[in-house]
Amino acid sequence: MKRLLADAAAFVAFPLLLWGVYAADQSYPVVADFRVVTQVVTQDGVLIEGAMDKRRNCRMLEVVSVVDDEVMPVAFMGAGEMPLYKRPLGPQKWGPWLVIADPKRGVVLHARHVCHGAWDHTAVLTSFVVGVQ
Repeated sequence: MKRLLADAAAFVAFPLLLWGVYAADQSYPVVADFRVVTQVVTQDGVLIEGAMDKRRNCRMLEVVSVVDDEVMPVAFMGAGEMPLYKRPLGPQKWGPWLVIADPKRGVVLHARHVCHGAWDHTAVLTSFVVGVQ
């Protein structure tokens, strides 16, 4: 009976431990202080540039924008734009990035990183209204 209880406890404890590690990982940001500093509205959308603080040495997989529940990829423009996954740790500038959105639309930017082999790390970077500084 004791063996059965020990096995049951282990069966329950492992998923709880895994959930705790996952929750801790998701709450520790890869990028902090992410902000849009400039916006230039174009016929294709809005070009944005800004600053951030990269805090974890994780590889960026993608940045997407969400506008009215529609998910769109963000295009990294500029010849000098270093891919996010190669960026060093610390404060830095980013952009220009092209976000497909009309003026006065609310945009939420999401990033997906991989920090280890167990799961991806996803987070909201920031939100802004196109054309409003």
